[in-house]
Amino acid sequence: MKIKTAKGYVSFAEILENVYKPNGFTVEHFGNVIPKLRLHEQQSCIQIYSNWLNASRTTIKPLDNVQVLLHNNYTLNGYISLSQCYFYNESYNNEKPNVDKIEAINKWSQENIDGWVKEIKDGKYTERSDKQYIDSASVFYATKHYNIVGKKGAVIGSIKPWVESMCLANGASKIVTIDYQHIKIGHDSIMFLDAFDLVKAREL
Repeated sequence: MKIKTAKGYVSFAEILENVYKPNGFTVEHFGNVIPKLRLHEQQSCIQIYSNWLNASRTTIKPLDNVQVLLHNNYTLNGYISLSQCYFYNESYNNEKPNVDKIEAINKWSQENIDGWVKEIKDGKYTERSDKQYIDSASVFYATKHYNIVGKKGAVIGSIKPWVESMCLANGASKIVTIDYQHIKIGHDSIMFLDAFDLVKAREL
């Protein structure tokens, strides 16, 4: 089986050796579609939250050119593609942020999300990413293959609710959207949680 990456089509064995193993993962189960990973050394929720909170306490603005070491780490040794897309609350390069546009994006209605869920159930799951994310099919099959029916889940970092819609379409009972910016959600099965509130509370 060949897997599409930023380096072209490569074998799963190459992905395991150059991506998963260097990051502390091993394959616990390899199904027909999506592999199930396991960390060699399990981390507690307190460790994960504390590390994230320390990393988030920074005012560093985005760099125009990512350093080679950071680039390799961020792209899993170059196997995933990288494109620029950055939202920042303050002015950047003396430009006034488009607050109205951001607020419009952050209003999720019951009607809009239910429409997405219906289209996904009708087989249009590759269209619901609005062509912004080409990996939407993999998210659909991962949530479908590992049976999330009746389960609760969380989406960390979200601008448009296409992942949330996929999870609901595949049977999730409740989704928690976690983000820095407040999102006005008007859907019965989706709730918002501020990222800092989550970390400070140490539980979901």
